[in-house]
Amino acid sequence: MKTKSEQWIVGVDLRQRSDGAVRFAGWLWRAMAADVRPTLHGVHVIESAQLKALRQFGSRAEIERRVAGEVELTIERAGAAEAFERTAVIEHRRVDVHLAELAEGIGATTLLVGRVSGVDQGGLIRLGTVARRLVRALRRPVIVVPPDLDPAQLGPGPVVLAANAGESSVGALRFAADMARKLGRELVCVHVIHVPLDYAQLYWSDAALAKHRDEQSARAFRGLKQWLTEHDHEDTRIDLRAGSEADAILGAASELRAPLLVCGSRRLGGLERVVMASVSVELAAHAPIPVAVVPPEYGE
Repeated sequence: MKTKSEQWIVGVDLRQRSDGAVRFAGWLWRAMAADVRPTLHGVHVIESAQLKALRQFGSRAEIERRVAGEVELTIERAGAAEAFERTAVIEHRRVDVHLAELAEGIGATTLLVGRVSGVDQGGLIRLGTVARRLVRALRRPVIVVPPDLDPAQLGPGPVVLAANAGESSVGALRFAADMARKLGRELVCVHVIHVPLDYAQLYWSDAALAKHRDEQSARAFRGLKQWLTEHDHEDTRIDLRAGSEADAILGAASELRAPLLVCGSRRLGGLERVVMASVSVELAAHAPIPVAVVPPEYGE
């Protein structure tokens, strides 16, 4: 007996070469067995200020019909038409606010949105306003996708969970394990240990540094193993890395050829974001693959 499917909302971006979220949603849908596939809702939000500016080209009804046609065409061109249950074009003062409200209204479990910067692009603005606000508000998992993602280039490797063995990663563990199961992939837990190389070489010998790294690794492994066991995932493979946290996680995902990277969120406030970086935001902004940022309470 088929269980009721999850409701997922996919933000449809009509800008040229910005259909990565739609393509990835279609890839996920096809990669899952029929009985676990989510119901996909493709949504394009016209901000009120944009609609006002577009009124010079026709009536409100005419503009909405034209945009609705572009939404359907975007999904069709992305090769994902069969995956989407329904589409909608809606006016709202802010895109992120409406997507969050719609998700709440229909009980959607997950949001998929694109970011601004492409796989090989740089620039100061990488996430974009909508993705950044949704990740920071974070009421449900948000999967951030490079706008130019080609799912054909996604690797055959495991779903990678970036975890710190704390409460902020519990929801991410549940989500990552669920996605690994639905995709028929292994789950690998990646954790980064800090080795103070910047100044330690001035005071420590190579042997002392190696001993410190080994001790750090052993403690981290034991802690992760205990944490995974406590949450009924004791068989999950652990991959320990050293270095800059975001860089090491991205390196692990690349080496493992992961199709999806999952991380939790500490939900840093405004002042906290000034003094410490959000690794989840950094991963979502820079990863060449989709990144799911998951709230701690997911799956409770």
